[in-house]
Amino acid sequence: MAAEVQFGKYFSMQYDLQKFQYFYNIGEIDAGIEILPMNRLRKQMSSGVSYCEMLVGDLLRMGRTFPPVPVWIIGIDVEPLGT
Repeated sequence: MAAEVQFGKYFSMQYDLQKFQYFYNIGEIDAGIEILPMNRLRKQMSSGVSYCEMLVGDLLRMGRTFPPVPVWIIGIDVEPLGT
Protein backbone atom coordinates (compact mmCIF):
# COMPACT_ATOMS: atom_id res chain seq x y z
CA MET A 1 0.00 0.00 0.00
CA ALA A 2 1.26 3.49 -0.82
CA ALA A 3 -0.31 6.76 0.28
CA GLU A 4 0.07 10.33 -0.92
CA VAL A 5 -1.34 13.45 0.74
CA GLN A 6 -1.66 16.09 -1.94
CA PHE A 7 -2.22 19.79 -1.35
CA GLY A 8 -0.27 20.81 -4.43
CA LYS A 9 -1.03 21.71 -8.01
CA TYR A 10 -2.95 19.49 -10.40
CA PHE A 11 0.19 18.05 -12.03
CA SER A 12 1.34 16.76 -8.63
CA MET A 13 -1.82 14.68 -8.27
CA GLN A 14 -1.24 13.14 -11.71
CA TYR A 15 2.38 12.40 -10.77
CA ASP A 16 1.15 10.56 -7.67
CA LEU A 17 -1.02 8.32 -9.85
CA GLN A 18 1.96 7.57 -12.08
CA LYS A 19 4.01 6.61 -9.01
CA PHE A 20 1.23 4.28 -7.87
CA GLN A 21 1.22 2.66 -11.30
CA TYR A 22 5.01 2.20 -11.29
CA PHE A 23 5.13 0.58 -7.85
CA TYR A 24 2.10 -1.58 -8.71
CA ASN A 25 3.75 -2.77 -11.93
CA ILE A 26 6.93 -3.85 -10.13
CA GLY A 27 4.93 -5.62 -7.42
CA GLU A 28 5.75 -3.27 -4.54
CA ILE A 29 2.14 -2.24 -3.77
CA ASP A 30 -1.35 -3.67 -4.18
CA ALA A 31 -3.16 -0.31 -4.14
CA GLY A 32 -2.64 3.41 -3.73
CA ILE A 33 -4.33 5.93 -1.45
CA GLU A 34 -4.65 9.54 -2.61
CA ILE A 35 -5.72 12.04 0.05
CA LEU A 36 -6.93 15.37 -1.31
CA PRO A 37 -8.87 18.42 -0.15
CA MET A 38 -12.54 18.57 -1.04
CA ASN A 39 -13.61 21.42 -3.32
CA ARG A 40 -14.91 23.54 -0.40
CA LEU A 41 -11.51 23.36 1.33
CA ARG A 42 -9.68 23.94 -1.96
CA LYS A 43 -11.49 27.27 -2.38
CA GLN A 44 -9.73 28.49 0.77
CA MET A 45 -6.30 27.64 -0.67
CA SER A 46 -4.10 29.13 -3.39
CA SER A 47 -5.12 28.77 -7.02
CA GLY A 48 -4.47 25.64 -9.04
CA VAL A 49 -4.73 23.15 -6.16
CA SER A 50 -6.10 19.75 -7.12
CA TYR A 51 -9.15 18.46 -5.27
CA CYS A 52 -11.03 15.24 -4.66
CA GLU A 53 -14.05 15.85 -6.90
CA MET A 54 -11.70 16.75 -9.79
CA LEU A 55 -9.81 13.46 -9.52
CA VAL A 56 -12.98 11.38 -9.28
CA GLY A 57 -14.41 13.12 -12.34
CA ASP A 58 -11.19 12.65 -14.31
CA LEU A 59 -11.02 8.93 -13.51
CA LEU A 60 -14.68 8.42 -14.45
CA ARG A 61 -14.15 10.20 -17.79
CA MET A 62 -11.15 7.97 -18.55
CA GLY A 63 -13.25 4.87 -17.93
CA ARG A 64 -10.76 3.61 -15.36
CA THR A 65 -8.08 3.04 -17.99
CA PHE A 66 -5.58 5.13 -15.98
CA PRO A 67 -4.19 4.28 -13.61
CA PRO A 68 -4.53 0.51 -13.97
CA VAL A 69 -3.97 0.13 -10.23
CA PRO A 70 -6.60 0.13 -7.48
CA VAL A 71 -6.73 3.61 -5.93
CA TRP A 72 -8.62 4.72 -2.84
CA ILE A 73 -9.48 8.40 -2.97
CA ILE A 74 -10.05 10.17 0.33
CA GLY A 75 -11.34 13.73 0.44
CA ILE A 76 -10.85 15.91 3.50
CA ASP A 77 -12.73 19.05 4.44
CA VAL A 78 -13.11 21.44 7.34
CA GLU A 79 -16.12 23.30 8.62
CA PRO A 80 -15.86 27.07 8.23
CA LEU A 81 -15.29 28.93 11.48
CA GLY A 82 -18.37 30.41 13.07
CA THR A 83 -20.85 27.74 11.99
